[in-house]
Amino acid sequence: MPQPLLAIVADDVTEAHVRALTRLANAFRGDWTHGDLVVVDRLDTTSATRPEDLPVRTVGLLLPVSSEDETPATPRCEVSQFIDSLTAVSAQLGVTFEVELDGYHVGQIAHGRASRKLLFGLLAVG
Repeated sequence: MPQPLLAIVADDVTEAHVRALTRLANAFRGDWTHGDLVVVDRLDTTSATRPEDLPVRTVGLLLPVSSEDETPATPRCEVSQFIDSLTAVSAQLGVTFEVELDGYHVGQIAHGRASRKLLFGLLAVG
């Protein structure tokens, strides 16, 4: 069963972030083993407990992936394409992404560069 590979905007969210991630999802529609990229755009109003509190907005991009043990396995090139595309958005907009796999932090993309943890852990580049 596919697990979510999720890149979340770690900065203050802007509409430019949402537009860039939506364009990215649309550009690669139909190119993935386990379904299209999903733009995440959620507003958590329960976090605002006092009148002066602002709701928390979570924006990101999700790619369903499976392990090498599962059939069909997600090809490594799909994960690389996902990370490379987010790296380009990061460079273009100066945005930082925190990347999670099935709820576990696996790295970060900041200033157009993927962290060593992401490259050597998730992508096993070496």
